[in-house]
Amino acid sequence: MMTPQLKPQFMLIREGPYKHDNKSYFILEPKNIIGRGDIATLPILSLYVSRNQCELCYDEEQNKWFVKDSNSLNGTFINEKRVSSYSFEEIKIDDRLGLGITFNSLIENVQTSNQGPDQDYFVYRLAFSYPYNGTAINSLCNDIAEM
Repeated sequence: MMTPQLKPQFMLIREGPYKHDNKSYFILEPKNIIGRGDIATLPILSLYVSRNQCELCYDEEQNKWFVKDSNSLNGTFINEKRVSSYSFEEIKIDDRLGLGITFNSLIENVQTSNQGPDQDYFVYRLAFSYPYNGTAINSLCNDIAEM
């Protein structure tokens, strides 16, 4: 009997300046809209993130992920480089995806702030894991319900 081949499961890992800021979000669709609007498949509730912030798409033929900014006000960044709203740019495993406030200013604010965690600080890292983890999906659903 042949063992079934496991398909990789991709996720975005939110990284913040404090340990409790870190969360994992499994990506279930090949095309995703990140933002705070009703159509977002990966919702982020922050006034610094546009309703339709960016698109995150998987190209199965190339086996690659791509990001395109959706004319957001505060920008979308891959490894501190602003993403264009005119074309898709590749995002690789372990790349950092910045959303919201301009990335460089954001890092300075986090390092110099003595106040509590900044709820509008959103930096994500693309990752993958084997095998599919259903408990992480439940955790994601609970996180979204609490927002």
